[in-house]
Amino acid sequence: DYRLSSFEAVSGGLQFVYRFNDHFSASAAYERYVMDGTGPSSGRSQDRAYISADIWTFVVSADF
Repeated sequence: DYRLSSFEAVSGGLQFVYRFNDHFSASAAYERYVMDGTGPSSGRSQDRAYISADIWTFVVSADF
């Protein structure tokens, strides 16, 4: 069961923020998340149980 197996995970990303003026801004961010099982293959779950993800976030905000 992958919930009980040992694993390692790494996450990293970049964020860009642009401020138009005192009240309006926009940002874009990218994050990569990778999980992998550790230990002997007999104690690990199948590789498809360990997820990887590309996460994109776009935000436009107004402050008043």
